[in-house]
Amino acid sequence: MSDKKFTLTFTENDLIDFCRLQIDKSANPGHALAALTSLQAFIGKHVPPDIEASESYKQAREKLEQFLSETRDKLLMVNGERFLNALQHRNISEITSLHSELSRSGFQEIADKAFMRLSQSEKSELHDWAEQWYCNAGERAQAASNYPDAPDFKAAGIDYHQYVAMMDTVTALKN
Repeated sequence: MSDKKFTLTFTENDLIDFCRLQIDKSANPGHALAALTSLQAFIGKHVPPDIEASESYKQAREKLEQFLSETRDKLLMVNGERFLNALQHRNISEITSLHSELSRSGFQEIADKAFMRLSQSEKSELHDWAEQWYCNAGERAQAASNYPDAPDFKAAGIDYHQYVAMMDTVTALKN
């Protein structure tokens, strides 16, 4: 490996073309977001101070941030649809998958948007289902434990990640 430095130059249009290529070629919005976030981090780490202060750099950075924002919004929309479908079909595995793919705040955001699309009766029915699953799992884990304050999810045959995902789903449905 060499520590020899080299200069990388590109125009705002080069950056725009590259961002569009990443978005178009990515399998899904999550992959596109990861690629654009890595690009943003790389550029931010290696840009010299004199370039960072330039108007052309600021414009290019703003354009990259716009692509990031649009891609995040698309990811939340896609995952919101997935979440709503999983919830309506009571698909705990899919809910858990989404929960693990997103930050807690991202999960909360897609849940909030999905719930706005439900009628009050659907929301109530789904809340009751999720809360019943969550409470039942907690009781089973506690019953399987040899210690009063330490539920044993493994001994109860409960996937802890599913438990946490359903806990967050119940919390979101209460709002």
